[in-house]
Amino acid sequence: MPLRTFEFIDVRDWCRPAESPEQLLKLPRTWWPLLASCRAPAARPDWYLSREIEEKLFLSRVSSNIGLPLDRDAAASGSVLAHLGPAIVKDSSLLILVRDNLALAEGYGDRRWADFQLRSWPQAHNLYRSVVGVNGPNWQMGVKAYDLDERGLLHLDRPCLYLSVRQDDRNLYHWIFETLPRLVCLEAIPELQQFPLLVRDPLTELQLAFLRWMGFEQEVIVTGGRSVLAADLFFASIPSPPALHRPLLEWLQHRITTGLPNASCSTRRRLFISRQDARNGRQVVNEDEVAEALLPLGFERLIMSRCSPLEQIQAFQQAEKVILPHGAAGAHLLFMPKKSSIIELHSPNQINNVYFAAAKTRGIPYGSLTGTSVGVGNNYLVDPQSLLRLLALTERHHH
Repeated sequence: MPLRTFEFIDVRDWCRPAESPEQLLKLPRTWWPLLASCRAPAARPDWYLSREIEEKLFLSRVSSNIGLPLDRDAAASGSVLAHLGPAIVKDSSLLILVRDNLALAEGYGDRRWADFQLRSWPQAHNLYRSVVGVNGPNWQMGVKAYDLDERGLLHLDRPCLYLSVRQDDRNLYHWIFETLPRLVCLEAIPELQQFPLLVRDPLTELQLAFLRWMGFEQEVIVTGGRSVLAADLFFASIPSPPALHRPLLEWLQHRITTGLPNASCSTRRRLFISRQDARNGRQVVNEDEVAEALLPLGFERLIMSRCSPLEQIQAFQQAEKVILPHGAAGAHLLFMPKKSSIIELHSPNQINNVYFAAAKTRGIPYGSLTGTSVGVGNNYLVDPQSLLRLLALTERHHH
C-alpha cells in the first residue's frame, strides 16, 4: 500500500472557536480553550558542585522532555479541547489525522515541541532521501509518512475522548505529566464524562488508581494496538512543555491528592530512591555504598516497585529531603511539600533537566550531582563524599 504523507496543522486553523461549551459539544470542527499559556522564569539549580558542568547541562541543554533551553525565560503553551468529528488516531504515536494529508501539531503538545521531536528522532518519524553534495552522498530528512491500511483500522461509531495510544504512557512520568493533563477538559466541561476514554492497552493498577483519585471513572475503550477511525473524536491537547506550566502542576497536585485517603503528612522522612529494580539502565552501580553513607543522616532506601501506588505518593508527601537517580520516580516530586528539597543524580551520558524544571516551577529547592560513567546502559558511579558535601550545602540553606 502506498505511504501516506502529510503536514502538520494547528487545531485553531483546522477548527473554529466555539461560542460556548454547549456549542462545542454539538458542532464538529470547533475548539474551546482550557489552560492559558504562561511564562516560567529561568533559574539555576540551588546546589551543585561544578558551576561549569551543572549550569551548562541544566540551563543550555535541550532535553527530550522540555524541548527548549532554560537559560532564558521559557514560555509554556496553553491547551485546548477540539471537537474534531471524524479522525484517525495512529497507533503507538502522537498522530491525530484530520484529513488524508493533515495531522494536528497539538498531538505533540504544540508545533514547537512537534518540530523538536521530528528533528531529534528523524529515523522514527520521517522518510529519508539521499542527496549528493560536494563531499559525496548524504541523507536528508524527507517527508513525514506512514503506512496506514484502512482495512486494519478499528472503527468506532460513537463519540470518544482521546487519552493515549502510546506504550510510553505506562511510564509514570509520561502518564502523570503528558497524559493526565488532557483530563482538565473533564473538569472544564463535565458533560464529556459521558464519553469513553480511548487508550491503547488495558490500564495498569497504577493508572487506574490515578483516575480513581481524580474522580474520573468513565468507560475506557482499549484499541489493542490498532489504529482507530473515530466517527466523532474529542481531542484535548496538553500544555507544552508540561513541567514549565505552573497552573497545570497545581491542578494535577490538587486533583490527585483530593481523592487520596487521609494520611498523616507530619512525618519528616529522608528518602534515598533506589534504582535496583530499573530495567532500562541508568543504575548507580555503587548504590549500596551511597546508601551506607546516607544512613547516619537518617536516609531510608526506598524501592518503589515494592510500594503500592498510594504508598509511593505518601512517602513523597512525608519527605523533607529526597535523593533520587533520574528516573520515572521523580514524577512524584509533584506531591512533595514546598518546604522540602530534592537532589537528583545523573548519568553523564544521559542528562535530563525535566525534574529540575518541574521543581523550579513548583518552588521546591533543587540540587544535582553528575556521576562518572561506568559499564553499559548509561550506568554510573556516585562519589559518596561529593554527595555528602552537596547535602551540607542544603543544610546551610535551610538554617
